[in-house]
Amino acid sequence: MKTAIQNLLSGLFECGSRTAAGIAVAVGMLALLGWVYDLDVLKSVVPGLPPMKANVTVALILSGISLWIACAETPNRLSRKVSQTCAGAVLLIALATLAENLFGMDFGIDQLLAQDVINYPSDIPGRMSTRVAICLVMLATALWLLVWNSRTFYKAIQILAFSSVLIALSGVVGYAYDIEGMHQVRLAFSPMALHAAATIALLGLGILSASPEFLFRLVMTSDSAAGNSTRRLLLVAIGFPFAAGWLIVRGYRADYFGESVGVALFAVVNMGGLSAVALWNAGALMSTDTRRRQAEEDFRSASLYNRSLLEASLDPLVTINTVGKITDVNEATVQATGVARVALIGSDFSDYFTEPEKARAGYQEVFAKGLVMDYPLTLRNVSGKVREVLYNASVYRNQMGEVTGIFAAARDITERKRDEDEIRKLNAELEQRVAERTAKLEAANKELEGFAYSVSHDLRTPLRAIDGFSQQVLKHYADKLDDEGRRYLNVVRENTRKMAQLIDDILAFSRMGRLEMSVSEVNMEELARTVFEELKPAFAGRELTMKISQLPPCRGDTAMLRQVWVNLLSNAIKFTRFKEAVLVEVGGKMEGAERVYYVKDSGAGFDMLYADKLFGVFQRLHGNEEFEGTGIGLAIVKRIIIRHGGRVWGEGKVDEGATFYFALPGQGA
Repeated sequence: MKTAIQNLLSGLFECGSRTAAGIAVAVGMLALLGWVYDLDVLKSVVPGLPPMKANVTVALILSGISLWIACAETPNRLSRKVSQTCAGAVLLIALATLAENLFGMDFGIDQLLAQDVINYPSDIPGRMSTRVAICLVMLATALWLLVWNSRTFYKAIQILAFSSVLIALSGVVGYAYDIEGMHQVRLAFSPMALHAAATIALLGLGILSASPEFLFRLVMTSDSAAGNSTRRLLLVAIGFPFAAGWLIVRGYRADYFGESVGVALFAVVNMGGLSAVALWNAGALMSTDTRRRQAEEDFRSASLYNRSLLEASLDPLVTINTVGKITDVNEATVQATGVARVALIGSDFSDYFTEPEKARAGYQEVFAKGLVMDYPLTLRNVSGKVREVLYNASVYRNQMGEVTGIFAAARDITERKRDEDEIRKLNAELEQRVAERTAKLEAANKELEGFAYSVSHDLRTPLRAIDGFSQQVLKHYADKLDDEGRRYLNVVRENTRKMAQLIDDILAFSRMGRLEMSVSEVNMEELARTVFEELKPAFAGRELTMKISQLPPCRGDTAMLRQVWVNLLSNAIKFTRFKEAVLVEVGGKMEGAERVYYVKDSGAGFDMLYADKLFGVFQRLHGNEEFEGTGIGLAIVKRIIIRHGGRVWGEGKVDEGATFYFALPGQGA
């Protein structure tokens, strides 16, 4: 309920100043129209009451304009000039009137806007009341100072505004109690008009509500005991005596009791009312005090609980204020620094690190970003021992949402860093060993490749000699040899041919590990068709058919992939040699991130128990007497596919054919 009332009051004060300014302008304009068109209903609130003078209407309009501008959040220079000009004009009008009334002077301003007539014996045509003039002097001065928005003038502004409110309210009370002396003085002064008095009081309240830092506004919207108490007292101090006095005056005039009894009743009623309010206020203050003590007890309990949480942590915990001074620490921080808690509190946070500037930059970054994670620092103990820590820190705020400090926690990573350094050292040693062994392996491979090339090259000469001499013997001495001798020589020539083919395959296998790859887009379907057509002449006399489905393209070395198709398709044709019609199936598809291709035949097949030997060098699952070959073709296929980042495998069944698969990465090698 209190919060709702405070919110309502805050809302009223937010718009109250401009509302008062708007009402003042409206009242002044209506009264001025009354003078322009001679409408008594607009000049006076009630027929028979004194009218608002024409120069008062102008003063109220100018005062309202000045207050409206002064209430702007950021008035510019021109606006301030306009506001002060309006206030200055009001001040001149009011001072001129005071001079006329006090010194019997006539500046000619009373009848300047409208021709007035004498309404009361003491009235001077067109001249404003002396009390109105005094109020306007105070209001105009307060408005002129208000535009500056300076704390220097705040007290003066509030005194001037409050005084004008009291003087204006005296006139309102005079009308309410029908006491003529309270709204006019019979010394050749004009009476104060009712709506002029009310509007001046409203303008004064508007000025008191203009700034959030004015005492009146602070008290009326405060959630403190002082604010609550003041609101209750003001409600009774203003409203209760006014109502009680009005009722007693009416009773006295109706002859219900005499003057003395009326005064006594007024005193008794006020004492009773004020006593009741005092007791009410005391009860409220006692309730507030009880809640305060309970809040303090809760705060102490929360502080002890928070302290227990801080001390339960094995990590150093610290709070830092906005200028980098330590405000609290836990025992782990004391142990880490070797400094007592009382000495740590109030000292500079950055003094306990090997790099103070880095520590200072760290907490400044927390204030800038609100949070810092794993900030590395080296914490120094007074003994000289250091430890590596990672700080995690965040800002904390007060009830107003303002950042008031930092909460920081340090995790000791000395052991972890030592382990990481050891692991890093071991990794470096391991990498060195791997590099050395890799270099040795590469050297050995190069030496082996060179040896294989040299041996293969050197073997060609004696093989050519054997083949050549065997051919010459058969050519020139065939008639001197019997059939068995000629058969032996033919066997020799056939084996030299196989040996030469084996040497070529060994060299090809060796080159596949050394050749640079030239990667490009490869049309696998077109490549497979071309290779199959090129193989047909080598198998003349056999009916060869290839069934091929759409193959997905890939990226790779065209020459190497061509060799893959040559080896797989020639194998498929070779191992169906005992069948008149040969059907080879070729297909492919996308599987996840891979492009998978296969070559399927219906030939001799193989036993899956020996599938792990398919792609080894010189590994053959069929004898030379059945199918010719050197046992290197599939090994070459495997080496090419692995260089492309792919994989190969085979599936088969004896006498039912075989299928060889290879898969390439979807993005190419």
